[in-house]
Amino acid sequence: MGWPTALNSLRPKEISDSLIQLLFAISAEQKGRLALTYFRPAFCEMGESRTFKCEAVFGLWHAQSVNAADPNSQVLDPQWAALRNAHAAYMANTSAAYDEVLTEVAERIRSRASIGKADIGSLLFWKRLRADTPWVRKLMTMNESRVRAVTEKAVFAVNEASLSVPEAASAGRRALSPLPGFEKGDALASALLLAAAPQRMAVYDRRAQTGLENLGLSLSSASGRYGRYMELVEVLRSTAEIHGHIWSARDVDVALYWLGGPESDPVQNLPSA
Repeated sequence: MGWPTALNSLRPKEISDSLIQLLFAISAEQKGRLALTYFRPAFCEMGESRTFKCEAVFGLWHAQSVNAADPNSQVLDPQWAALRNAHAAYMANTSAAYDEVLTEVAERIRSRASIGKADIGSLLFWKRLRADTPWVRKLMTMNESRVRAVTEKAVFAVNEASLSVPEAASAGRRALSPLPGFEKGDALASALLLAAAPQRMAVYDRRAQTGLENLGLSLSSASGRYGRYMELVEVLRSTAEIHGHIWSARDVDVALYWLGGPESDPVQNLPSA
């Protein structure tokens, strides 16, 4: 059975809201390539025949004699090998102390369920972004209570269990948009969302974008980019699991960061990169 037929034959009871389901199909036309198709109920619509038609997020990975149940039987494709090696290089070359600021801010956010100006300043420092910009001055003139009223909605959104990770990411990103400097762009915004939900979110920046491109993955700069980015992060995280590695979204983003360029990157002028 081909994968489109298999998708369209699924009944509602066969789809779990909490499970990323994987469908494997190898056809004669694919000549030995393994098609990995990832889908969630959030991307599915009920058809007239009471079956689900799903918008699939997928990637093609080269394989030989693949046994999906046995990661050791899989031949590493170039994309996974590059991602795995980049993650290992990042971990070997980056001090564990670097993320202490992130960890401390995440604890403060967890205890107060909102993000304050001091938290944003700490994450600006953690991301090595410039603070001598007009948006920072505007943000500093906002009352702390108003800032927290905005960020409280973002913290709630990214931790909402009823939403898929990409949906939560999109909702959280939209919630931050009223703040100065957060109308567009995702670099600092994604750092805030990661600190608000360390087990779900990931950082996006120019190097992550380049890392995706180096893997042959496309991500446009159109509105809603962060939600689409997290779709790709979830696909790559699931790919790691297929190969026997339990990764968080953060593991994926540090691998993409390392793939995206040399460590001696220039200081970014804006948080909207």
